[in-house]
Amino acid sequence: KQWTNEDMDQLKKLFESEDGDLSTISEKMERTENGVRLKLLSMGLIDDEGEKMDVIRKDDQPTSPKQWTEEEVYHSRTCVMLQIKKVAFIGLGAMGYPMAGHLKKSGLEVCVYNRSENKAFAWTAEYDGLSAPTPSEAAVDADIVFLCVGNDSDVRAVTTGPEGVLSTMTPGAILVDHTTTSRALAEDISNACEDLGISFMDAPVSGGQAGAENGVLTIMLGGDEKTFDTVKPIISTFANHTQLMGPVGTGQVTKIVKQLCIAGVL
Repeated sequence: KQWTNEDMDQLKKLFESEDGDLSTISEKMERTENGVRLKLLSMGLIDDEGEKMDVIRKDDQPTSPKQWTEEEVYHSRTCVMLQIKKVAFIGLGAMGYPMAGHLKKSGLEVCVYNRSENKAFAWTAEYDGLSAPTPSEAAVDADIVFLCVGNDSDVRAVTTGPEGVLSTMTPGAILVDHTTTSRALAEDISNACEDLGISFMDAPVSGGQAGAENGVLTIMLGGDEKTFDTVKPIISTFANHTQLMGPVGTGQVTKIVKQLCIAGVL
C-alpha cells in the first residue's frame, strides 16, 4: 500500500496528537508499526533513535518536512541496516556476483555459495568475503538469505534440498529469491518457510548485468509489508527502485507481464 499525500498529512497530525505513540498511530493508520517508523524517519519527524523532532507547528497547520542532506539519508539507511548483521548470497552468476559484491561493500558480513567453487573463491578474493561449500552452511546465522540461481529446480535444490538453506535458517530470518521462476514455486517455497517461522519474498529483477554491476536494478517483490520494510534498505545497495507488488507470487507475475509486453513490442 503506497503512501499518498493525504496519508502523510494524516500521519503528521496523528504523530502530534498521539505524542509519537507508534503503536496507536499504526493502528489508526492501519499500517505496520515498522512501516510507520520508517515513514516518520524519511519525513524527518523522528531521529535515528526514534526520538520526536520538533518539525510540526503546535497549531497543527501543515508544514514542510525537514529536508535531509545526502549524508543524513545515507546515515538513516545505515541505522536501519545495523539491525541486519549477516547475509548469505546463493548463486554467483552474471547477476548474483555483483549483487553480492554491493552487499559486502555496504558493510555487511556476506557469505556466498556457488555451484562452481572457483567462482566463489574469485568473489571472496575480490570482495574479502566468506564462502561456504554448501547452501546450508552459507546460511548459518544469516539474517537474510538471497538467492539468484537458474530455474525452478535450482531454487528447490538450494532451499528444500538436503543441503538447502532452509535446513539451517532460523525462525525470524528472511529468504529473498531473485530468480525468475513460476508463481507456483514462489508459493511452495513460502509455505515451506512459513512452517519454519521464516519470512519469504519473491523478488525477480530487471536491469540486466549492467544494472547489477552499477547497483541500479529494479526489483519487483511479492510478500508482506513488514518483511518488505525490513529488506528494502538492504536491497537498495544494488537497486535504485524496489516495489512491493502484493502477496507472495506477485513479483513473479509482474516479471512475466513485463516480459510479455516487451515481446509484444518486438
